[in-house]
Amino acid sequence: MNGSLREILEQLSDLRIVGRVEELAAEAVKGTTEGQVYILTRNGAPSYVLKLEEAEYTRETAQFLSRYAEAPLLPKLLYADQEHRYLLYEYQRGTTHVNRGGKKDWMSKLARGLLNHYTPERSFQGYGRPDSPCESWREFNRRSLAFASERIGDYLPAKDHELVERIWDHQLRDWGEEDKYWLHGDTGVHNFVYNAGKMTGVIDPSPIAGPIVYDFTYAFCSSPDDLNVETLLGAYNELNIRTVEREEVILETAFQLYCRIAICLLHHPQDLTAYLEAWPLWAAMAEKH
Repeated sequence: MNGSLREILEQLSDLRIVGRVEELAAEAVKGTTEGQVYILTRNGAPSYVLKLEEAEYTRETAQFLSRYAEAPLLPKLLYADQEHRYLLYEYQRGTTHVNRGGKKDWMSKLARGLLNHYTPERSFQGYGRPDSPCESWREFNRRSLAFASERIGDYLPAKDHELVERIWDHQLRDWGEEDKYWLHGDTGVHNFVYNAGKMTGVIDPSPIAGPIVYDFTYAFCSSPDDLNVETLLGAYNELNIRTVEREEVILETAFQLYCRIAICLLHHPQDLTAYLEAWPLWAAMAEKH
């Protein structure tokens, strides 16, 4: 155990949050950001997650977990360092990515256990991520479109790129202040905890300001299985805050799926074939609208 880690654990022990340091063991695990993540076991049982991150990320994550403390899928925040060097939250048993069960089930659980707890955001000026805010949601989507178009290139025909450009230009809603919420921002299967085929937790927020439909469609497109309308709308019916009609949900999903293909190429190219097989259905539905 290095000196800085021991110093943190001693501080948490003095605050009577984690018990005696001698009872703890720390296992370093790969984080999703540039910081360091430790699983802390107490008397042999995984009990806490300690994240050492950049100050801005730590502050935003702590604020998100505090804001939605009543959401049952989020881990309980136990301590946030006043200097924003680290935060400690409860350990959630299970695994990410795998043993998910059916998408309709875990998407419905996501709606009930997190998205329905979202509250409007009025203090943040702009949309998107705090470190690179946009003046409008339309601008946020434009940035996503530009990135995806360049990344995808010849993997899709020119007519499909033109279709998505038209969707962004003429059909996607430019969500306003009345529909702006503080979102998780990275609602993908890589951040969902599953146990025995059930979703039990959501970790690693990357908060953004925007419409709830973003987190919903992002989650739906985050894995290439069950990318069908029945699954989408079945889960959408679980949302208490439903601000778009069926046709608009389909357009938002088609746009999000296009962006997901670009992310797939960057981070998990092994899923590319499945995404490309799913894409024509959504392109055809978007073309009709």
